[in-house]
Amino acid sequence: MKQRIFEFNDYKKYLQAALSAQKGRALRSRLAEALHCQPAFISRVLNTSGAHFSGEHAMLINRFLEHTDEEGHYFVLLLQYARAGSKLLEEYYRSQIQEVQQKRQLVSERIQVRKQLSKQDQMTYYSAWYFSAIHILLLVPEFQTKEAIARYLKLPLQLVSGSLDFLVSLGLAELEGERYKTGSTRIHLSKNSPMISKHHSNWRIKAIQAMERGSGEDFHFSGPICISESDAVNMRKELLSLLEKLEPVIRASQEEAVFCLSMDFFRV
Repeated sequence: MKQRIFEFNDYKKYLQAALSAQKGRALRSRLAEALHCQPAFISRVLNTSGAHFSGEHAMLINRFLEHTDEEGHYFVLLLQYARAGSKLLEEYYRSQIQEVQQKRQLVSERIQVRKQLSKQDQMTYYSAWYFSAIHILLLVPEFQTKEAIARYLKLPLQLVSGSLDFLVSLGLAELEGERYKTGSTRIHLSKNSPMISKHHSNWRIKAIQAMERGSGEDFHFSGPICISESDAVNMRKELLSLLEKLEPVIRASQEEAVFCLSMDFFRV
């Protein structure tokens, strides 16, 4: 599991924790390959005060540990702070580190009082299907880690990590140790929202991809029909009634798997 880098003020202690958490010796060897150096060099850097990685090493480490942009920026600040050759430069990087920590603290405080998403946050949330997919997937205990979500949704770990950071910042998810759970913030998209068409199209595209997959458990139906105006009104009512019947079933159901329910009935 990836360590929570923002809890560290020392990049070496962070790396020691990150490497030891994942079969340290084997991971150090892989890191040495990524940095084009010997494992002994990594051990010397991590265990002595005088040796440090370079800025170029920091970028490769960011890639190796699949840091998000925010995590990568913070890691570089920690490394540059440790490498600073003067008190003036040291103070500069210390202030930069403290600024990042303070901003994250403000986010944490904002989570406690947030009730609903702003329009700007909704635009991000509904911009891609995976935000809501990851959000719902957190209800399933089996998929409450970054790695499990990335494998299940077949997404890059870095993308999942960044998406989870976004959900946590809005109170839509909460991090407990190394596991994520859904947060207390509510989210609702009205039919008049400018994002409603984007939300529907995101999942219709996923429906098309599911059709191409051809799974036997999926159900798809598309059928142009010609009926009277009065029957059209009645069919719409029946569809709404079906959704009302399904809602308590969905609410009471044990969270084991994620499905997408899409229903279309429109005038051609």
